[in-house]
Amino acid sequence: MLFIIFYTFLFFILHFYLGRGESFRRGKLIAQYILCFALLFGFFGFRDLPILNDTAHYYEHFRDIIYDDYFERLPIYYLEKFDRFEPGYQIYERIVGRIWYDPYAIILITSLIISIACVWLAGQYTEKIALWIFIMMLSGLGSIYSAQRQAIAAIIFFVSFRYFYPKHIFWYLCSILLAMLFHNSAIVLFVVPLICKFELNMRNISVFVVSTFFIAFAILNIILLLDYGESFYYKQTLQRETTPLAAMLNFTLTFILMIVIYGIHKKNSVIDEYERPLWWMSLLCVSILFISIPFLIFSRYAMFFQPFMYILLVRKIYQCNNILNRRGILLSIIVALFLRFYIVLEYKPEWAHYYPYAFYDFNELYHETRLGY
Repeated sequence: MLFIIFYTFLFFILHFYLGRGESFRRGKLIAQYILCFALLFGFFGFRDLPILNDTAHYYEHFRDIIYDDYFERLPIYYLEKFDRFEPGYQIYERIVGRIWYDPYAIILITSLIISIACVWLAGQYTEKIALWIFIMMLSGLGSIYSAQRQAIAAIIFFVSFRYFYPKHIFWYLCSILLAMLFHNSAIVLFVVPLICKFELNMRNISVFVVSTFFIAFAILNIILLLDYGESFYYKQTLQRETTPLAAMLNFTLTFILMIVIYGIHKKNSVIDEYERPLWWMSLLCVSILFISIPFLIFSRYAMFFQPFMYILLVRKIYQCNNILNRRGILLSIIVALFLRFYIVLEYKPEWAHYYPYAFYDFNELYHETRLGY
């Protein structure tokens, strides 16, 4: 566990030396890009199969495909009709299999793509790249590397939102359709242009909050109306006897951070057109996590929006004019996030499967994938 904590704090050390001050600004920014990518890829790109919840599952699925007798004969666009994975991801697997005929290729290459995307996304909105990744690590960045299909869908969204919204809505919508070929959860991204069009004022936010409460309290009935009453996740929810602790913890922490963001903003800055989408993304993140309390699987949608919330948090921290206040706020946030991070590692390791951390052994001929979760 100490290795995980030390490795995570390497990003804060990078921020301490490279993310502050005005001297050699461009050189420091480039160094952050390179070193943050190297640290992310080194940690997640070479992890052993028990690390993170779904690593072994994706590994096993990919191994079954490339070791199939007909793999070389089938075209890359061939789709297994009864496969549980979306068609875009199936094609992606066959492309990866052509690049590197090894079961671990799907983990390493996908981790490479995600690491590049994380560093790129942060750099589009802030120069505090290392700090943003540090906060994301404390908040569960590993879940993005674990959920590979949804991660690719999220990356498509990040790119399309950056380059197509709001001027090229048609291409944005086409990008979301592409994202849905990797993970069905991307359907929620169609609401983003609609919500981001609204002015950020108390009336619109109040309507948004009331709508969130309504959806949260009626979510199970809504699922029945949509004829998903036979779904696995609906039945699993009905069998729960207590409120999911993870959902409560995630929502509470995110809600507190949203209050912090608003408090800093109230004293130090005004909302410009550049930041308005970030605010709506942040509110969507809080809203989704609240709805996930009665329906836990809903929390997966937060993956699309949480990175933007932490980007807004970092931006607001460094818009704080008083240096002492800025340092106090940052320290308080780090302590709160670290306590959550430590509690999960120590008392709920099954939530993330971070440790005992180990690197993948490329010399071992066969790797066990039935890990009991």
